[in-house]
Amino acid sequence: MSLQNKISRIKCAIEPVSSVYAFVDEELRLLGEKHGPAVAGLARTILDWLTPEGGTPLSLPETDLQQKLGRAPEYSPANYRQALAGLARAGLIGHTDEGQLQISSNYLAQELNQLFLGQRTLRREMAALVRDKCQRKDLLSEKELNNVLPLADVLALTSQERAFVRRSQRAVKRRKRLRGGALLALILLLSTLVALIYRNYQEAEKARKVAVQASQEAKASEALATQRAIELGKQRDTVRSLNRELELARDKALASADEARQSAIEATAARGDAESLANRLAIANVDLTEQTERALLAEQQARDSAELARDKALEADTARQRAEALSLIIKSRNIALRVPQLPDEQVLAKAMLAYQAYEVNAKPGLGGDPDNGDIYKALYHALQSLRQQMGVEDTDQLKNVHKEYPMSIVAAGNGYYSAGADGVVMHWAFGGASTGRIKGIHPDVHNHLAISDDGRWLLICSRLPFVQLYDTSSGKLYQAPYPGNWGATDAIYEPESGKFLVAGYADSPLWFDPESRTLEPSGFQQPLKAIARYDGGYLGLTRDGQAVQDGQVQQDWPNILTAVAAAGTEGAGAQLALGDQYGDIYIEMDNADIPPVQIHQSAIEAMQYSPDGRYLASLSRDGKVSIIDIGRYLTERATYQPVLLDMKGLSASAIAFSKDSWELLLGSKGGDIVRFYLGSEIYAQKLCRLLEERGGGALDWAGPWEEYFQESGTPPSCK
Repeated sequence: MSLQNKISRIKCAIEPVSSVYAFVDEELRLLGEKHGPAVAGLARTILDWLTPEGGTPLSLPETDLQQKLGRAPEYSPANYRQALAGLARAGLIGHTDEGQLQISSNYLAQELNQLFLGQRTLRREMAALVRDKCQRKDLLSEKELNNVLPLADVLALTSQERAFVRRSQRAVKRRKRLRGGALLALILLLSTLVALIYRNYQEAEKARKVAVQASQEAKASEALATQRAIELGKQRDTVRSLNRELELARDKALASADEARQSAIEATAARGDAESLANRLAIANVDLTEQTERALLAEQQARDSAELARDKALEADTARQRAEALSLIIKSRNIALRVPQLPDEQVLAKAMLAYQAYEVNAKPGLGGDPDNGDIYKALYHALQSLRQQMGVEDTDQLKNVHKEYPMSIVAAGNGYYSAGADGVVMHWAFGGASTGRIKGIHPDVHNHLAISDDGRWLLICSRLPFVQLYDTSSGKLYQAPYPGNWGATDAIYEPESGKFLVAGYADSPLWFDPESRTLEPSGFQQPLKAIARYDGGYLGLTRDGQAVQDGQVQQDWPNILTAVAAAGTEGAGAQLALGDQYGDIYIEMDNADIPPVQIHQSAIEAMQYSPDGRYLASLSRDGKVSIIDIGRYLTERATYQPVLLDMKGLSASAIAFSKDSWELLLGSKGGDIVRFYLGSEIYAQKLCRLLEERGGGALDWAGPWEEYFQESGTPPSCK
């Protein structure tokens, strides 16, 4: 068949349909119905390979085409022959005079180029994504894998890049297993708590029954004592009667004294009767004393039984109160988890529920934790939502301080300096002077900032082979060469000598004197990427992640370390923290080894202690930040959980504490600066002030309390 005949056949076939795309889809559909979807898919792949991006027909020998199709999942010799035959019958491909395959016409090639343009663009983007991530050794995320895997066989990846994709798959599967394990642990914890509550309830019920039984025994003892008292009263009446008889007998004896003299026998008999009555009276008095003592003993036993019954009832009531308090605390934390998930139109409900969850945990005697991470994040989210609804300015956020993400922040006086990937060093403060840029700074990526204790000297470490020094008092800028191709990466200030110790890509750390503006040897032999002052000396990290203390490599310490921080200088109170590439944090205090904190899921990029040494903040590669209360972690290690700032839309790139240790500053990857307060109480107070402005005493605090907590009585509310 001649080329002109093929073109005519194609045009005739296109006329009944609306476009070349519909014609090609129709032919491929018919081919799929006849030979199956694998043949249709292979035919589409053949058209893709034969269609160049310029739109001019591309000639390929069949051997080259078969080699290119060898990785296609639907390829087989039989499918290949059926696909070629179907495309030839449809007039879509043909053979050149040299016997090579090509698209049958320029017009069809141009249209097919438009048809496959989107797919090729997607393949190029996916291949570029894999190469870029592979070069940066940054594993693909789950979302990126979902886009890459369906195209992996047609991306022309190298063996190294395919191995990188497989590593990313394993990492994603590992993260899923970790999330599943965490969920299982949470379910087991909740099951254990429910079992504990039920056991406490059983013990309380048992104690109540014992108390009821003791009360019944006490009542029986009281009845017996009453009966004995009645009998004692009767015996007392008998004694009184005998006394009266004795008195009558004595009267008779006196009256008949004369007769007694005359009749000795009668007097002797009367005296005998009197003695007999006296003996009976003495015996009656002894019996009365014994019975009185028995009655008093029975009365004391009854009182003791009643006191024991009251103690048992009090223990039962205390156990019941503990169970109810534990149940309310668990319920409050579950509600705190739900606060960020409530619809946006329920802003007031979010605010009131977050505050009520805080009040439940802050109430003395219930054993709650007001600084629990779920409570902290619920208060933060409620405050931000209420500010947005009321149109109140967010005083805890500075927008667009940098065009790209900050990499380092330092506190200086009442303000802060920050530097980052945009090559700019900025000076700013919350509620103070407007943000200002330091002029004259070399516009390159800045790795780290360090400042002297008096705030005069600001050292700027960039990726170029020099360091820059800014005099904050005069505004002058100086520069000194650094013997490393990629510049300095870390620096600390030593107040005793007034010098900076600089680490980076040089062969060893160097001292930098701000007065002479020169770099001097430090005596250390290892090249270090990070450094900290600890226990009277210095501790650093090598580029391969080993710890070096005072020039000695610590072989028994964890390997592949990525960050280091220290607090205190030496002796008691000295603290050290190390972070590794797996997200684990190792804390050492007073030479006592402590199990690692496992809260992050990716490598630790930065850590910092608060100036008072109470808090440790850590930043991981995925942009999440943890806040660890060191004192609580050391004393409540079995139950304490650090606060993880993993709120939606927040991805941090730098961290810094305020000088008063009350605030944590985060540089976000969007160029903003966000302020967090260290303590839920501050957020609760700010939330109450906004609620007072919003509705004051007219707010229905009972509604959320009854609906979500399912509790009655007076609900917690802002005072």
